[in-house]
Amino acid sequence: MPAQLSHVTKKHKIPRNAILTTISLSGLGLLFGLNDGAVATIIAFGTGGLYAMFSMTTGVGLYARLTGRWNPAWGALKLGGWGLAINTVAFFWAVFELVNIGWPREYVVAAGAPWWQLWAVPLVLGSILSVTTLHILINKYRSTKNETQKASQQV
Repeated sequence: MPAQLSHVTKKHKIPRNAILTTISLSGLGLLFGLNDGAVATIIAFGTGGLYAMFSMTTGVGLYARLTGRWNPAWGALKLGGWGLAINTVAFFWAVFELVNIGWPREYVVAAGAPWWQLWAVPLVLGSILSVTTLHILINKYRSTKNETQKASQQV
């Protein structure tokens, strides 16, 4: 997250810049929402984003359970043997719904809508995934490079 957005105010302890940015972007969404052709796209993207986040959290939880990196006994909610089953069903349901919502359908957008409205959910979520992956790889490369330089200076 950019430093400007992650700054927390001293008095109120809130990320004011991040909140204002979110409100501004939401306001732009409202302006686009006034166009009947864009309403379905905005709703589909909002719902797709919700299921993308749910897929990620249930997927990470499932991965942690299956690899033994998380002990369910540590949590406040105890589901016993049902925990793994519920986590698995929740993950696959979230992925199914994400694909279902993101799948381009002609009847969802206005007649004659541009191609990008039809493909909005996969395009935006794919772009976010691509930029995030690129960011992680660049930072990993930089940290590896810095560690190599530090190691060579110590020798």
